[in-house]
Amino acid sequence: MANSSSHDFAAGIRSDGVSNATGKGWCEWFSILDQAGADRLPHSDISRFLHEDQGLSSWWSRMVTTGYEQTLGRRDGIWVGEGLIARCRRSFSVPVTRLYKAWADEGQRRCWLPGQSILIRKAVPEESMRITWSDRATGLNVCFGDDELLRSRVQVDHVRLRDPEQVQTMQAYWESALERLNRYMYNG
Repeated sequence: MANSSSHDFAAGIRSDGVSNATGKGWCEWFSILDQAGADRLPHSDISRFLHEDQGLSSWWSRMVTTGYEQTLGRRDGIWVGEGLIARCRRSFSVPVTRLYKAWADEGQRRCWLPGQSILIRKAVPEESMRITWSDRATGLNVCFGDDELLRSRVQVDHVRLRDPEQVQTMQAYWESALERLNRYMYNG
């Protein structure tokens, strides 16, 4: 069973963001899933329950399922090909052009991502970046999007991580980094 009493952040999304999109925060969703016995179900069945019985969109069904499984200790990261992924998402109340520039412009990036020497290998303005991380062993896949004129979002996938401990470390790192970016967007 998920510890539903103190979850402000899961699956790279803050509880208020989940609540704004779905009408319920993490604690409420985890309680519903616990009551449904979801801790004994596979990922696809939990997601189907959220979609069909709770009325969530396919995307939100998968995100709530992932957050729930993370609290159960079943998903420390997403395994793909060469290693694990730490994923972090965040929404910002700024246009996507401004968010993208905070990543693309080295001077701006140093303000919120200090001490990291990264290499942007490929970039599609206001859509995506492929980055070699400062350790030169792992990388970032960064996707940008916008919901409205003054609302944007970013998803950071830190790829080729070697073990669940590194996933947890980088997950915490990116949660903190995106919080610094949020402060920069309003104070920088």
